Parts: sequence; structure tokens; C-alpha cells
Amino acid sequence: IPLSCALNGLPSPSVQAWTHTLFFVVRSQLWLQTFDIPTDRRSGRRNTAVLLGLGRSQVLLGALLTLELAFVCASFSDWGLISFSAVSLALLGLQAYLGPQAAMPSPRAVGTVFAVLGLGGYAMLMHVWVMGSFLTSS
Repeated sequence: IPLSCALNGLPSPSVQAWTHTLFFVVRSQLWLQTFDIPTDRRSGRRNTAVLLGLGRSQVLLGALLTLELAFVCASFSDWGLISFSAVSLALLGLQAYLGPQAAMPSPRAVGTVFAVLGLGGYAMLMHVWVMGSFLTSS
């Protein structure tokens, strides 16, 4: 990103934008790991979700999502960013409520979820870009 900003004569993203990106990357990585715990455990992989187990991984993920939502509410006024964080926290709550079978869905269900999330993510990306959600007022 810094090289892209330099090449295009653009200012570097704000600390708030970088912090939001950090939250997004860490929570996405942990959340995706929770879908593969049995497979990763059998193959000998040692990642955060395998080491913590599903329950503790979901507790950690819930804490991350809660912190992310609080940060987004304090740092941005954009409804899209706030909604994205709030819906993510609600989805985790639903996943935890439904139990372990919701964390280990069939390949077809995973494909459907990723298709829906991918389209939702694309729509969010377009919203953030068009609305300038990460721009700070000078």
C-alpha cells in the first residue's frame, strides 16, 4: 500500500484505516481456521484454532469482533463499516448457538457461504471506495 500511495501521489492511509485492516485480517484468519479444525488436527497443523479448540477460538473471535465493533463505532461514522462489524458479531453468535456442526459444514454449504460473503464483501468494498469511508477529514 505505501508503494501504491507513493506511485500515485496519494497520502498514506490513516492509522484508523490501518487498525481496521489489522482487525479484519486477524479475525478473518482465525474465523477461517475454525472451519478446518478437525482436518488441520489430523494433518498435524498447529494453528491458533487447533491449539485453542473450537470453543475457546470462538470466545477469542467474539472478543476480537467486539473490540473491532467498538473501534469502528468510535472511529468511523460510516453505516457500512459499522454494519459489517455488527453483522459479523451476530453471525458468530449464531454459529456458536448452532453448535459445532455449524462450524464444520458440508463443502456445499461452505461454497454457498463463501459465495454470499464474497458478494457481500465486494459490495462492502465498493461502498467503502465510493463513500470514502476511510478518508479522514482535515
